[in-house]
Amino acid sequence: MVVVSVRLLDEVLSSSRLLKRVYAYLESDPEVQALWFMSNTMAVSRLRYNNHGPVHAKIATGAALYLYKLLRKSGVESTLLRDGVVSSEEYAWLVPLIGSLLHDIGNSVHRDLHEKIGALLAKPIIDKVLEKVIPGAYERGS
Repeated sequence: MVVVSVRLLDEVLSSSRLLKRVYAYLESDPEVQALWFMSNTMAVSRLRYNNHGPVHAKIATGAALYLYKLLRKSGVESTLLRDGVVSSEEYAWLVPLIGSLLHDIGNSVHRDLHEKIGALLAKPIIDKVLEKVIPGAYERGS
């Protein structure tokens, strides 16, 4: 049985230098840190919800990556690879990593429609991190 906790993220990240690099970049990015902080301000301080900041993001990311690993191991095809969206298995792993780390940043603005607001906030962050770790990614279509 797997225990879903912050430690699960370290376990899953240990298998890929690229994932570790992207994670480290996002975790240390001042914009991401500010969005996590404000997400917690909205969710915890104002609405009295549980954590929706960095701890929640790390727990959700560990779970997302572990589930993706189980799916791939059981033969579920990656449509990212099948449809040519990415050129390697390693790049396909970036989607659950980045998506789960940033999934709640829209809470930094408001709880209502936070998933849509978060998508808008995430786009420039995703562009920035992909260009940093995969230079020329948008030119190659990687």
